Amino acid sequence: MANAPQLVKHLQNFNFQDLFLELGWSQSPDKIERQFAVDGENYTRRQIAQLSGVVVFEILSPDGKIPEKPLRKKIHAEISKSFHENLLIFLDENRSQSIWLWVKREKGKQELREHDYFKNQPVDLMLSKLVRMNFELEDFDDEGIRRRLSLSPANCAIRSILKKLPKNSLTNFSRNTGKSLNLLTVLMTNATAAGMLR
Repeated sequence: MANAPQLVKHLQNFNFQDLFLELGWSQSPDKIERQFAVDGENYTRRQIAQLSGVVVFEILSPDGKIPEKPLRKKIHAEISKSFHENLLIFLDENRSQSIWLWVKREKGKQELREHDYFKNQPVDLMLSKLVRMNFELEDFDDEGIRRRLSLSPANCAIRSILKKLPKNSLTNFSRNTGKSLNLLTVLMTNATAAGMLR
């Protein structure tokens, strides 16, 4: 069963592997850090989770910094040769900054999306973004056709509750960390009570 305080803790600690497992993703069978080259530089990728054919990778640069956007696109293109459906989390060496990159596919179109998350940032906005991103990754195939695979229970539950909230309600909560946690707890508790989370 997904646990709201645990989700918050994993995000705050940059423990993204446990975050995805808590959200209902599966553990990746390949846990080895692997090197790959882009523009003559060696980068490191590590699989941390997978779901419905989508693989999540943490990406580290040789200089310990997050690459600029043009280079992130090239890295995405390189990894997509072997793992067509993917989510890339670019990290700095201190694990205090991250940029999440994925592709939204809909109606035959592809749109590269990014979202940054830094330590000490309010977690509610990142969690709501993660749920939406989870939906985008799971719900459409290469041609932009809606998949028949079901969303993970946690994702379905939180998404259905988020849709009922007033617009910008999560943004308003981001000004107060305590209220952010309370809102998230309410979301998860309601979903659990409805039997929607495992």
